[in-house]
Amino acid sequence: MNNSPARKERSPLDCLFHVLADPTRRAMLLSLAVQGRNITELASLHKVTFPAASKHVKMLESAGLVSRRLVGKKHVLRAMPLRLVIIDEWLQLQLAFGLGRDGPASAALSHSQSDLNPMLLPSTGNGAIHASAIKT
Repeated sequence: MNNSPARKERSPLDCLFHVLADPTRRAMLLSLAVQGRNITELASLHKVTFPAASKHVKMLESAGLVSRRLVGKKHVLRAMPLRLVIIDEWLQLQLAFGLGRDGPASAALSHSQSDLNPMLLPSTGNGAIHASAIKT
């Protein structure tokens, strides 16, 4: 008889936050958003072993953030950012209802674009920040 408590299933939101909590997986997802790659290329680009890259990719796939397609004999991976809408919707709810107009969120949102982390701003695809991300 197994006396261990039943394992609670994670919600899609919890799964996404769990997978994106790792900086290597976030970096891999960003590089796959720019260009499709195979696991060997990801491992080299992010300076991890092939087995480590493979484990990271499996987690990204399980969260629905990466798709795999067979091209010839290679498995080409691509980012599937639509899944991130779940996080965006949750954040919008938090900003609209959970944090209020005069709370810390409104203060944080009043900062200028130059105060934001460049990694969070839209990219041109070659690593540069897109001009539309900068308020003048």
